Amino acid sequence: MRKLTGVLFILLLLPAFCFGSWEQFQKDEAHTANICDTGIKVPLCIKWRAKLGTIYHGSAPVGAGDGTFYVHDSSSIYRFNTSNGDLIFRKNLPASAANTNLIIYSDKVILLGSYSIMAFDRVKGTVMYNVSMGLGSSNCFCSGVSSYYVNDPIPALHNGKIYAGTKDGYIFVINADTGAFIKKAKIAAAGVLAAPSFDADGMMYFGANDNYFYAVDGETLAIKWKQYMASPVYGTASVDGNGVYFASQIGKVYGLNKLTGAIKWSYLTGSWMNSSGSIHNGNFIIGSDDRYVYCLNTLTGALVWRSVFLIDNFAKMSCITICNEVFITGCVDRLVMLNADTGATDSTCHSTASNFSSPAYIDGRIAFVSNDYYLYVMGECGNCPCSCDATMMPTEAAIRTAVPAYTATFTATETFTGTFTQTATDTFTPTPTFTGTFTQTSTDTYTATSTFTPTATMTPSFTATATPTATSTCTDTITPTYTRTPTATAVDTVDPCIASAAPKFSVKMVLDPETGNNDFFEIASTEQLSSPPILTVYPHGNTCGSKKETLTFTAVLIPGSANKYAVLYPKQTGFGDIDRVVVTGKSACGREGKYDGGFDKEVISKKDVVIFKNVINPDEGERARITYKVNDGTNVKINVYTRKGAIVRTLFDGKAALKGNCEAVWDGKDASGKTVSSGIYMIIVETDLYTVREKVAVTR
Repeated sequence: MRKLTGVLFILLLLPAFCFGSWEQFQKDEAHTANICDTGIKVPLCIKWRAKLGTIYHGSAPVGAGDGTFYVHDSSSIYRFNTSNGDLIFRKNLPASAANTNLIIYSDKVILLGSYSIMAFDRVKGTVMYNVSMGLGSSNCFCSGVSSYYVNDPIPALHNGKIYAGTKDGYIFVINADTGAFIKKAKIAAAGVLAAPSFDADGMMYFGANDNYFYAVDGETLAIKWKQYMASPVYGTASVDGNGVYFASQIGKVYGLNKLTGAIKWSYLTGSWMNSSGSIHNGNFIIGSDDRYVYCLNTLTGALVWRSVFLIDNFAKMSCITICNEVFITGCVDRLVMLNADTGATDSTCHSTASNFSSPAYIDGRIAFVSNDYYLYVMGECGNCPCSCDATMMPTEAAIRTAVPAYTATFTATETFTGTFTQTATDTFTPTPTFTGTFTQTSTDTYTATSTFTPTATMTPSFTATATPTATSTCTDTITPTYTRTPTATAVDTVDPCIASAAPKFSVKMVLDPETGNNDFFEIASTEQLSSPPILTVYPHGNTCGSKKETLTFTAVLIPGSANKYAVLYPKQTGFGDIDRVVVTGKSACGREGKYDGGFDKEVISKKDVVIFKNVINPDEGERARITYKVNDGTNVKINVYTRKGAIVRTLFDGKAALKGNCEAVWDGKDASGKTVSSGIYMIIVETDLYTVREKVAVTR
C-alpha cells in the first residue's frame, strides 16, 4: 500500500499537459515554427487580454512551458501568467532598447538594445547584466529603416551564445550567461536583420540587405558559401534535413541546397515578402503582401495550396504551425487560422486595430500583440462563451474582472540587519622594579708615615622584575545587510473604448462638369476610424438577372482632415445611374458602422476652381488669375496647354502648403518667357481629388 501511495504522489506532481517550449523567435534555432504536442483546436476564444504601455512592432511573446511567458513593448518587459493573465512583473527598459525579439535562456530573459545586450532575471525581473558592445549609430543592432514592415536585427540562441547582425553587416557572438563579447566578423556589405538559423552541424544561415544569402560556420564565422538573390532578404530562414527556405523582398520564395547554396527551386508570389515561414510535413508555408498564404513542397517548390484571397496582407507577419493548423496575423485586424493540409480558412479572431507582430504558441494558447495596445491570448473555447472578436468584448464590469488592463507600481521595502562583531585586543605593558644591594668593602693601606687612609668602595647590584599589565580593547563592527522586496500592485484601467459609439457616415458625390472621368465621393465619419472605410457603389438596375456589377473602393483620407475620406470615381461604360452606395468602417475602438442609402451631389467646377479674366492681352500687362480650393498636403499641378494638347507652361507642381483658397497667375507667356500667340488655351488644375479644365483666350 505504501508503494501505491508513493506512485500516486508522483503522478500528482506531474502537470496535466506537457507543452513544447517557445523560447525564441519561430520556436527553435532552426526556426521551423512547427510544434505538435497536445495541439490546439479551433475555433478559439479570447481568454484574456492585457493593456500594454506602448506600441511596438517587433518581437513575438516567448515562453518556456512553465505556465508563464514574457513580452515587451518599446518601454517595458512583462511577465504574465498564461492561464489567467495575472501580471507577475513589469520592468522598465533602457531608452536604447530596440524592436527586437526576446530569448529565454537558463535563468534569464535576454533582449538586444541598439548598442548593448541586456538580461533580466526570469523570476524577479531584476537586471542581471547590461553590457555595451561598443557600437555607434553607423553600426548598431538596428536596421536604420523606418517601417512597420522591417524588423530591427533579431538575435538567435545557439549553444549558449547569442548571434545577432548589425546595420553594417557584422555578425556578433555574445556569451548568453554573462553578456561578454566573444567575437565578430564582417560578413555582408549591408545590414543583417533576420535572425540567423542553425543546422544540427552548427552551420548558420541568413540573408542580408546586400541581396545575398549566406552560409557561415557558427564557430569560426568563416563564410562557407553565399548566393546572390537579386533582392534583400529580411525574413528569417527555416532549415530542415533537405535544405534552407526563405523569401526575398521582391516576393520570391526559395529552396537552397545547404551544402552548396545552389538554388533548388523558386516560386514567385504576387507581391513583396519580409516574413518568415513554417516547415510542416515536407512543406514550407509562408504569407505574402498579395493577401495569400502559400504552401510549397520543400523538395520541388511545387504549389501544394494557396489560401483564398484574404483582406489582410502578410508581408512581415510570420506564420506558425501547431499540429495541423496554420496561424498568422494579418496587418488589418485579425488572426487567421488555416488548415495546414488544404489551406482552407478554419477560423478568424479579431483585434481592434492593425497587427505587425507575429504570433507565438505558449502553453497551449496563441499570443500576439496588436496596435490597439493590447496583448491578446487565445485558447480553445471549451465551456466558455466562444467569442474571438475583440469588438464584442464583455461589458465594463466583466472586463474589469475577466479582462483587466494592468498598470504595475513597484514599492521597494528596505530592511537593515546589523551584524555585530566583538574583537578583544590584549596589550602587555612591562613595569620594571629595581632592588638595590649595596656591598661596602674596606681596604686598609699602610704607609711609612704611619698614616691610615680608609678607602670605601660601593658596588650596587640591581635585579629587574617585569610585572605584565593586560588591557582589553573591544571593537564593534556593524555590517548592514540590505533586503529589497519589490511589491507589484496591479491597478485596473478602464478601457476608454467602452462608452464609444459606432461611426455614422454621410456621403456626397462631387461632380466635375468639365470631364466625365474625375468625379469623386466624399465620405464623412462621426468617429475617428482605425482604417479607411470601404465604399460599394450599386448601379441602377442591379437586379438578380442584371449583368451590371457593383464597384468596391477603399477610400483615402483627405489630407489635413481627421474624419473625411474620398474615393476617386472612374465612370464605367454602361454603368448607368447610381441607385445607392454602401459605406462600412470601424472606429478606432473597433465599433463597426454601416451606411446604406443615397447621397448628396455637388458641382465643384464653379466652386473650387475659378478663373478671373479669361480673356487677356499680354502685351498690355493683362493676366489670368486662377483661384482653386485645396486641403493642405494635397498634390497640385497647374498646366497651360494649347488646344491640340501641347504643354505651354507649368504654373505650379507640388504639395499645397495651406488649406483653403490658393491662387496662380498666367501672364500669357510660355516656359521660355516668350509671349504666346493669339488663340484659345486650356488651363488644367489637377489635385488628388479633382481635375478641372478652364479656357483662356489670348488676344494680341
